[in-house]
Amino acid sequence: MFVIISCSKRLNPFNPVNSGSHENGSAVEITPPINIPDITEDAPEWFLDPEEQIEPFMEQTIIFTSEVNNNSENSPKHIYRIPGITVSEKNTIIAVADYRKDSYSDVGVLNSKPIDIVVRRSTDGGKSWDPEIIIPPIANNNLESHGDSLFFSCANGDLVVLCVAGGGYAQNIGGKSKIMISRSTDDGITWSDWKLAEGNVNSFGQGLLSGYDRGFAASGTGARLANGTLMGAMLIRKGSNNNTRAAAVIVSTDNGNTWTVRSIVKRKSGAQDEPKVITQLNDRRILLSVRSGQRGNKRVWFRSKADLGADWEEFTPTGNFYDANCNAEGILFTSVLEGYDKNRLIHLALDSNTDRRNLTAFISYDEGQSWEKQRVLNSGRAGYAALARLNDGTIVTLSEEQGGQSNLPQNSGNDLYNIVFRRFNLRWLTNQKDFYTPPDKTAIRRIL
Repeated sequence: MFVIISCSKRLNPFNPVNSGSHENGSAVEITPPINIPDITEDAPEWFLDPEEQIEPFMEQTIIFTSEVNNNSENSPKHIYRIPGITVSEKNTIIAVADYRKDSYSDVGVLNSKPIDIVVRRSTDGGKSWDPEIIIPPIANNNLESHGDSLFFSCANGDLVVLCVAGGGYAQNIGGKSKIMISRSTDDGITWSDWKLAEGNVNSFGQGLLSGYDRGFAASGTGARLANGTLMGAMLIRKGSNNNTRAAAVIVSTDNGNTWTVRSIVKRKSGAQDEPKVITQLNDRRILLSVRSGQRGNKRVWFRSKADLGADWEEFTPTGNFYDANCNAEGILFTSVLEGYDKNRLIHLALDSNTDRRNLTAFISYDEGQSWEKQRVLNSGRAGYAALARLNDGTIVTLSEEQGGQSNLPQNSGNDLYNIVFRRFNLRWLTNQKDFYTPPDKTAIRRIL
């Protein structure tokens, strides 16, 4: 599995420079005014200006098209799965996905076929896309496969992808899991060969990973905190026992060069599956959203007890939603501490307690304490989804969708999807109940 982490998931990194105090005497760190980009200065022509944000806007297109042999869903040919999306420092939209040849199977499954990770770029807001790029080397057999990418856009302009290789996670056909990394230093045009990620993320059976022999970085879009730290999470397991599944929170403080396991997060009871770091909250705690692990259950949530996520507590937000036991994720959209009018988190999930369908967007205005259903993006069969935001305040998503796709059988039980790209604004997402306004550029960030 692969994960793409975009360092631009949270805009306007800050570094505390001095301290003051509240009226009650408690310490507070104060930063200078945030340097927020003015989209009227040298902005791409496809950016929406504030006046355009008042009207609903949405565009969509298929950017990865799956194929079967002889019109038979039981004979897969070119299968695309596991989307990830990020936005570079140059406002390039970059999408990734698994390219699975002649098989639906994950990395590490017995008798699976080769899997590579493919990349596409758009420099015009998703209107057109460059040809596919395969991150090298190309897999010739299942033991050379790379899959389930976690995507990061770094503060230094680099792009980083983590993925799983070797034995993968499922049946460990090649031994212990291997967390691999590839980097682009030219805005996603070229990518380095896969290599073993440095740090202790591959120390299965040792340290915090003692007893765990397999894992993968939960795919999609990773988080970049306000100070530039990259943060994601791995799903780990002891052998094939799903009751031992847990989340390993991982961080990098050097633009993805090394990765450290920060903590292990496990429920006291109940199922859990793939974890997603959503963001750092205004009080510096970390919000973690976790796949339910059992169809019919609702999403699982954790908050760290302090900043950077050393210890965690489980909680249930008001308006919690189903996820059809499928991967899902969310992002920070706006924060009042960065000069915006409201706190907003946006989350995509399959709002179904039965099968994988009903791709839906939710918004939280209180940092994940409650969620409001906003819009169904596709009521038909769907799967994994990822999202990011552009500097003009529009949202981009990448999702597995079968429903409504004319080249695919409908309601297939196989993992047969096209990968659909969307770009929309808050006005469209909320059915005109809310709209995006640029931040107050004189905002002062105060950190409790």
